[in-house]
Amino acid sequence: MKSGCETVGACAVAKPSPPTIPNYASPWVDGGHSATDYCEPQAAHYRVLYPQFNIAWRALGEGRNKDWGHATYQYNCAFEATAK
Repeated sequence: MKSGCETVGACAVAKPSPPTIPNYASPWVDGGHSATDYCEPQAAHYRVLYPQFNIAWRALGEGRNKDWGHATYQYNCAFEATAK
């Protein structure tokens, strides 16, 4: 037998816990890019995987590697999922 709140659909439903999303490090790339170029596509991927959550990201800085005048960069970001 259903309770009264189940009958009318008014029972409180526990929200799922936000997923823990690992930090991301891009491949090493030539200059002319930014964290947005690499972190936003990753965030978009997580938004598809976890549609019930808001997915935000923040840049964690970039790695720089200079070899004989040629610089490459690696962009790092962290993600946070919060309930909608």
